[in-house]
Amino acid sequence: MVFLSSKTSVTIVSMQKIIFDTKTRPQDDFYGYVNNFWLAKNPIPASETRWGTFDILRDNSWRAVHEIVNDLTAMDTREITRDQQTLKRFFESALTFDSHGQNHIDSLLVEKQLIDEVSTQSDIARLIGRHHRLGLAPLFTEYTELDDKNSQMQVLRIHQAGLSLPNRDYYLEADTRMVKIRTAYTNHLETIGKVVGNLAPKKSKEIIDFETKLAKASWTDVELRDVQRNYTRMTLAELEKRYASFDWTAFFDGLGWKKPSDHIVVDQPTYLDAMFGLLDKTPIEIIKEYLNWHLLNGFVSWIDQAGSDKNFAFYGMILGGMKQQKPLWKRATILADSLVIGEALGREYATRHFPESSKLAVTELVNQIREAYHVRIDRLTWMKPDTKKLAHRKLNNIKVFVGYPSKWKDLSSLDFSQNNLIANLMQARELNTDIELAKIGTPPPNEEWYMNAQTVNAYNHPNRLEIVFPAAILQPPFYDPTASQATNLGGIGAVIGHELTHGFDDQGAQYDEQGNTNQWISDNELKSFTSLADNIVRQADAFEAAPGIFLQGKLILGEAIADIGGLALAVEALEHSATPKEFQSSLPDLFVNFARCECGATRLERAIELAKTDPHPPSPFRVNYVVCHIDTFYEAYDVTETDKLYLPPENRAKIW
Repeated sequence: MVFLSSKTSVTIVSMQKIIFDTKTRPQDDFYGYVNNFWLAKNPIPASETRWGTFDILRDNSWRAVHEIVNDLTAMDTREITRDQQTLKRFFESALTFDSHGQNHIDSLLVEKQLIDEVSTQSDIARLIGRHHRLGLAPLFTEYTELDDKNSQMQVLRIHQAGLSLPNRDYYLEADTRMVKIRTAYTNHLETIGKVVGNLAPKKSKEIIDFETKLAKASWTDVELRDVQRNYTRMTLAELEKRYASFDWTAFFDGLGWKKPSDHIVVDQPTYLDAMFGLLDKTPIEIIKEYLNWHLLNGFVSWIDQAGSDKNFAFYGMILGGMKQQKPLWKRATILADSLVIGEALGREYATRHFPESSKLAVTELVNQIREAYHVRIDRLTWMKPDTKKLAHRKLNNIKVFVGYPSKWKDLSSLDFSQNNLIANLMQARELNTDIELAKIGTPPPNEEWYMNAQTVNAYNHPNRLEIVFPAAILQPPFYDPTASQATNLGGIGAVIGHELTHGFDDQGAQYDEQGNTNQWISDNELKSFTSLADNIVRQADAFEAAPGIFLQGKLILGEAIADIGGLALAVEALEHSATPKEFQSSLPDLFVNFARCECGATRLERAIELAKTDPHPPSPFRVNYVVCHIDTFYEAYDVTETDKLYLPPENRAKIW
């Protein structure tokens, strides 16, 4: 392999040194005490919906990838690997996309012709499969995942989808904000023909009416978190019998699943009941218009700059509140990251930006946090000794992956064009579909990553019993090899604890030590767990995320449990690694970095959307409504009953 140089010339955005807001008492608003000064000096950039720690690190990651791309495009194709050639061609097509608009239209016209030729229900089913193969999601979607009841088998899971607005509320709620958005959405559909010509839908009202009916059938975001309800195992024959009006043979043919099997799970069966009933009653011409819109909406931003601007005017400005588009290089970087080629970009990123020493150090931190978790399990008062043994076994079974994968996807079948980005997108998405379909009915691999190395994030996979930390999150302020133990524990330590705790939150706790849904906690223990969790739900339900918009406690419960557990584990690990005097003196460093890592401001439009759809609560909640559950925070900052962050001991959610 030819490795790119490690030099860097991009402008890296950084968080300045913390200056506390001395007008804000940490006992009343710890988030504001740590972050107000920075927030006041750093308004949200015009091209962003949010700006803070995570966003700056993501921006830096994109800039680092952009430099990799610049180096690749400057190199002779003969000097680089096949994967690097693939990346080079993709970015050449993306960064010059506005010059190849007719090529893009021609590619989409081929797909539109397939829509125009539809005349039967079987044609509809085959076309829906074709669109799913291209990464679109009309009516429903599907993905390959482990079987909740058998973690050693991969299955096809069928999930509700088909909406063009963020969720069902945007179609159904009658408040002024949502009415205005629906009016703007209607206008968007009616005027998009000005930039895409005969690719545009002609029946905008009928499309929106159809999507509104889909919204009524859709489960709420809270209902989608119910692990048990979102699981109905079916054989192929059972699927075909329950939804008999849909030609599944034609659908799977369009999707590219050559040998459909009995490894199928339907996540929301009543949604499919209603959706297929709607499909049966709707004239084919309306279905064709709906499919045409979803085809266009999936690609319009990359036809040419006019299409990109038009789509941004609605989705970016009206829904997101942004003032201007991100620069093309950044949009192209984000696009590549979302595709199967994103992993190859991560390989280049890790080669340049992730030293082996960081991997070893963070792995050691994981060991410390895991050991702290064992200690805390032993101290639980709501769990019986026999159940604690099961919890210990599950905790020991959780695997850890840091930095980047040890194996990489095979991209050798990709043959990208330098002058047709739409064709490249279709090709990449078809490859991803084939990769996913090939897994069905097989045991899971020993290692599989759901994020790329350049992604600033981390995750827990409850089926696979894995926690994963991509390279890009392992940088300051989350992790700094020159920082103190307390500072790193407040950053990446709390993140590690957060991901471990996800394995035991209201969803994760339903999976046993083998990664199968199985009630290993007794009924009485479950009642105690739920009672403690209800304290968090009540807090969240009362938190105003935007004017007149309150959090949904049952939607954010899992993240809140993980936040509280993560911080508690970081504190526990610090106590184990320091003398009592060192522990007390360094606690503020831990809490301050925890708050700094959550720093961020969000535009109103985006805040509304997140409150309705996102299981992650907003930053102020993730600090103030977390530290108030941690006893040592009261000691570190002398919090008393008269302070706003005071929570009576009996209301502190000491779940883990």
